[in-house]
Amino acid sequence: GNAYITGETQSEDFVTTPGAFDSTYSTVGWSDAFVVKLNATGNALGYATYLGGSEDDAGLGMARDSDGNIYITGYTDSANFPTTDPSFDRSHNGGRDAFLAQVNAFGDSVNISGFLGGGSDDEGHDIALASDGSIYVVGNTGSRDFPVTATNVRRFRSWPPDGFLSRISADGKTLMYSSYVPGIAPAGPADGVVAAATPDQAFVCGRGDQGAYVSAIQAQQGPLLLPVMQLEGGLQVQSDPYSPWPPLPGDR
Repeated sequence: GNAYITGETQSEDFVTTPGAFDSTYSTVGWSDAFVVKLNATGNALGYATYLGGSEDDAGLGMARDSDGNIYITGYTDSANFPTTDPSFDRSHNGGRDAFLAQVNAFGDSVNISGFLGGGSDDEGHDIALASDGSIYVVGNTGSRDFPVTATNVRRFRSWPPDGFLSRISADGKTLMYSSYVPGIAPAGPADGVVAAATPDQAFVCGRGDQGAYVSAIQAQQGPLLLPVMQLEGGLQVQSDPYSPWPPLPGDR
């Protein structure tokens, strides 16, 4: 099938395709995110477009739905990052914000786009789609005011930076669920991966001060922690993995 790529570029002459959503490099001295679709043999572009504002922007994770739409998350420093109306959050919150955007199957339109973050630095690292179309975003945050919901795993950040998991409605308008997730941070762009098992359950893996981990997060039943021990030659899951997260200072 086709291959899709997202990332960042500092090239004013980055190859874009006719009719692409954004064919103009909009950043001076920083970087724009980009989204590229390649055909199955890798010898032709389906589309290629910039995605960003006037400051630093980067795509770090992506997912594709059955209609060929591409969902991207990453980070942006741009107050003028392109957003759609309505969306969950159209205002830059300060520092570096995570973002969620949906590019249509032809690469010529952004159907969903919004910020996700608080007053400090936030990054989206991975994205997954549930069967009901809702969108899970995982990443890390240094924001004490990161948007969280009342029914969640953890409403208070444990240490800067912390991980987060957010679930956004299929139309991009509603923050359905959002929580800090301990253990993802400190993390780089490759850390923090999410997979949606069902609309109400997501699996998150990452790396933190205590090593690698996998956790299952259920919207109704709370978190289950599935620790992973790193051994020579690979990874091994503990034999009796499921246990609640222990409380951290400041939890309520």
